[in-house]
Amino acid sequence: LETYGTISLAEAIAPAIDFAEAGFPVTWHTTLKIAQDLALLTQDPVTRAVFTNNGVPWRTLDESAPTMLRQPDLAATLRTIADQGPRAFYEGELAARIADGLSAAGNPITTADLSGYTAVIEDALTVPYGDAIVHTPGNGTGGTTLAESLLLLNGIDLRSMEYGGADYLHHLSEAFKIAFADRFAYLADPTRMEVPLERLLSAAYLDSRRGEIDAALATPARAGVRAALAVAHKLDASVPDYTSDGSTTHHSVIDRNGMAVSTTQTLLSLWGSGVTIPGTGILMNNGMMWFDPQAGRPNSVDGNKRPLSNMAPSIVTRENMALATLGASGGRRIMNCVAQLALNVIDQNMSMQDATSAPRIDRSTPFLFASRRFNNDALHDLERRGHKVVVKDERQLLGDFSSPASIRRDLDGTLSGGVDPYYFPATAIGVD
Repeated sequence: LETYGTISLAEAIAPAIDFAEAGFPVTWHTTLKIAQDLALLTQDPVTRAVFTNNGVPWRTLDESAPTMLRQPDLAATLRTIADQGPRAFYEGELAARIADGLSAAGNPITTADLSGYTAVIEDALTVPYGDAIVHTPGNGTGGTTLAESLLLLNGIDLRSMEYGGADYLHHLSEAFKIAFADRFAYLADPTRMEVPLERLLSAAYLDSRRGEIDAALATPARAGVRAALAVAHKLDASVPDYTSDGSTTHHSVIDRNGMAVSTTQTLLSLWGSGVTIPGTGILMNNGMMWFDPQAGRPNSVDGNKRPLSNMAPSIVTRENMALATLGASGGRRIMNCVAQLALNVIDQNMSMQDATSAPRIDRSTPFLFASRRFNNDALHDLERRGHKVVVKDERQLLGDFSSPASIRRDLDGTLSGGVDPYYFPATAIGVD
């Protein structure tokens, strides 16, 4: 905001303060999500007081006069940050309250840990795909896996294949599988571990991995050999995170001047840890789940170490202009989702909503999740090729293929949004 923004922090944060203070309307979706995790939300007395009505899920009986879920302590916290700046979260009275609240629950984080934190601004990881450029976070994020997936696919003639056909989906699945095998074998905090970031994305390595793809058959998932990546360590691959449900929010924004922002924020599990710091309204996350709990692996738990995250907010540019902002919530599924959004916009020239609504696959697990909306013949063909196909129906609203929210910008400056049609809170808004 300081570098690129056109408004102050106080102006930017004002709507959040208003929502916290005045409240937001409780919908059936709010009630459902509270009810699903009622046991967690009632364990911590502060969380119970905010997110339940004396231990009962908040609900609206009359939609013309909805119940408003208010968070006055959170409003005060946000107002402090608006007035004093971002460091108010890490230093001073607010930081002391956070440290004291955590200490009372047996957590070892101290005010020194908070004051010692600084946000790091890094250059985006920038990779070509087709006639466009994709910009995304690098290092130990979902962006690196997204980048490897797109670079693998960039050397495959997908445009000659039937979109959504068995050949098309087979090659996507094989590329995604390779990228995820490499992710768990090698990605971690590069300041604490030997991570072959440049070599993973080098042309020679990608050519060799692409050459392993059998055009007719699914092959076992395996990471690239250490020798090819010049990796000295012999650590076992990390295991995936243990997130079973998500509390991630993605925002895409493009203004009339073409300034594009793609940002993803998360509590990890729905409601995070379920612990709210007294007097602050701050609901703490459970980000430890991003680490591997076993020692001796690249992404194992360690102090002052960044965990391997799934988030992959991205901006697509063409001829140095923003073509699209892409991103999603959905844990491990984010990376495959954003890759397919990019393919739909760049290769297929779809509108943003069509690109978002199109059926998708996910190969972030040993199974190939595939939308029921794909042709049955294509799905049966994938099974014959050796894929462990699990057909999922998005209409069950389980978020099996992530939940994107993205924007496309045409050459004439026209902006169009695209949001997950199977996720109730997903919204696209144009503001003059």
